[in-house]
Amino acid sequence: MRDFVQANWNSPTIVASRIKFANSWWDGFGSFQIHFRDLDVPRVPISLTQEMAYVTSYIACHIFCRKLNRMAQPAEFDDLKVELHRIITANRRGMSTVSAINSNFMKLTDTKDIIEDVDYYSTIWHSVSTVEVRYWIATTAP
Repeated sequence: MRDFVQANWNSPTIVASRIKFANSWWDGFGSFQIHFRDLDVPRVPISLTQEMAYVTSYIACHIFCRKLNRMAQPAEFDDLKVELHRIITANRRGMSTVSAINSNFMKLTDTKDIIEDVDYYSTIWHSVSTVEVRYWIATTAP
């Protein structure tokens, strides 16, 4: 998911080189970070044939935006969310072009905003968007 979003990033206000894309957590460096983490939801493959199964998994996309002014939400925070949502909704079947999985479908299922005070002078604006990804996997024949 990280490589897919980074490859398709095309925001007019925040270029991809200003954003840290990772699979970990906010590390305090830079102003903009997007982290992708698998959610602990059991993946139960639905076997359609002896060779193929259909799997649904969920990925949490964490957007972090640091702002030195504690009183106002930064405009970049919404720009980051809008571009992430645009990439996912415009390319629902496109993730297989940059990853090894054969993605058949992905969609946004939930978005939550969280404000975290770091210290007296700055605030971290944090948004979590959940993406449902459905894809085919090869299974071994019995």
